[in-house]
Amino acid sequence: MPFSSTPFTSCPFKFPIEINSTTAITRKLRKKKKAEYILNLFFNTFGNNGQRYKSYSSKVKIMPTIQTVYRGELRTQLTHVASGQQIFTDAPLDNQGKGEAISPTDMLSASLGSCMLTIMGIAARTHGINLEGVELAITKHMVATPRKVGKIEIIFSNLPKNLDQHQKLLIEKAAKTCPVALSLHPQLEQIVQFNW
Repeated sequence: MPFSSTPFTSCPFKFPIEINSTTAITRKLRKKKKAEYILNLFFNTFGNNGQRYKSYSSKVKIMPTIQTVYRGELRTQLTHVASGQQIFTDAPLDNQGKGEAISPTDMLSASLGSCMLTIMGIAARTHGINLEGVELAITKHMVATPRKVGKIEIIFSNLPKNLDQHQKLLIEKAAKTCPVALSLHPQLEQIVQFNW
């Protein structure tokens, strides 16, 4: 296949060799196999210009997911950037707070339950199952030294009664493998109960 003698003027990278004529390409191909030459050319062009990639990526502004402001008295104000929805958190009564709003560890537990229901809903929609109206109750257990969430209990209720065993297992697996469940530390015990 003949090579064009036109230089690659539109390419933003500097090639490791000058490609100005078919003669230069021919001399290069005599020393190496065509496949090896192309591979090395690709590697040298993109591999040796990592800094160029970094400079490009640094110009891309990534929008934050949550903006949080400390309002004093152990209260924070969270804004979901994409939707503009806001929520406040308070430290709980047993940790020097007012307890007038949900606590950060309460939100952790709530996010686990909401994530489970969301992934269950995706699985249910895929397989033609109606889960509308399903409820869950969350109980958070704290431990001391260091203070952290030690266990989260989730009990599902108001589940559909007309599912077979395969469908039930599918829904349960979806809940237990939701992103939040998989992101939590293995030492945090997750107790999940389905009241079919």
